[in-house]
Amino acid sequence: MRALCAVLTRPQGQNATLAASLQARGCGTIELPALEITPLAFDPPDLSAFDLVMFVSGNAVRSFLDRCAAFADWRWPTDVAAAVVGAGSARALRAHPAFPASAAILRPDDQSSADSEALWEVLRLQPALHRILIVRGGGGGAGRGRDWLGSRLEQAGRSVVRFGAYERGARAWNEADFQRLKACSNKAKAVAWLFSSRESVDAIFAQLKQNGLHFCLSSSHLVLTHPRIRDHLVDLMVRDSTVNAASLLLQVCKPDDQSIVDAIESLL
Repeated sequence: MRALCAVLTRPQGQNATLAASLQARGCGTIELPALEITPLAFDPPDLSAFDLVMFVSGNAVRSFLDRCAAFADWRWPTDVAAAVVGAGSARALRAHPAFPASAAILRPDDQSSADSEALWEVLRLQPALHRILIVRGGGGGAGRGRDWLGSRLEQAGRSVVRFGAYERGARAWNEADFQRLKACSNKAKAVAWLFSSRESVDAIFAQLKQNGLHFCLSSSHLVLTHPRIRDHLVDLMVRDSTVNAASLLLQVCKPDDQSIVDAIESLL
């Protein structure tokens, strides 16, 4: 029996490298995406009208650039910088053929937290970057995400345009998914769940509760990639009287693969 099984809940296609790293360390894994990412169909904006394009996530990077690259006459101006909160989004930018190698990427350093507050500390020192496009998820054209940072930039006198590039919704788990989850749990002495967004917390808890399994979180190790995600989960479980929130085994880490591996490996 393995000491630990890790339930990896990031969207489809974002768990393979993490799973391989954990398996190499003797940890069992199951990929069970909590959310589905659906790129939107849109006409690409003219980036020459902006000084900076800020992406809220790697999903925003991929959805935006994949769509824009489908238009033969679209190009990213090399003098327009990009901004992201984390190393994963920066890697997604550099790996995408539609993003020029000479374009700058602004992000918090590796010692800082990967969040809006840390990125603000970078952007506030760049007053020349006045016209800012924020690419994020959600429908309705403007999307949702990084609301605090967008408002903070506007308060500082920046011009901010919000742009929705994809939709993010709960992925419905089927019977086969629950059977895989049960099999993984039965083969391990303990289970660790990965939570990488507040939306994933809501989706996972709702599906477990619907199937009468939400109580299992009280006895599992819960790895969360930001304190706000931890606080959201605790608040959700406190409000649900059927779950003992006081007994939760919580661990917060940065959202990059290595930090997640280190956090989960520390449980072995």
